[in-house]
Amino acid sequence: MTLESNCQRSRDRKRVLMNATIISADATLMARVMELTAAGAKIACDRRLDPDSDVIFKRFDAFLAARVVWSDESGAGLEFYRAKPVLQAA
Repeated sequence: MTLESNCQRSRDRKRVLMNATIISADATLMARVMELTAAGAKIACDRRLDPDSDVIFKRFDAFLAARVVWSDESGAGLEFYRAKPVLQAA
């Protein structure tokens, strides 16, 4: 990733505070969304998600397939498989 693309990514992030549901292969979790872009989200939930696992990000009637890019005690980063203007639904 170049410095220019990293700066663009930072500008596209929107800080939010909303709820979403995360559906994984073995659990359905409530999550707090802290940052959101058309390409992904930063979330916090009670259970640590497995990096490189697939999940469904559900907010209202939007279901978005995503990959867990990173995960630690503070939360997880999701990358949507298809960019979606979810900010309009927020």
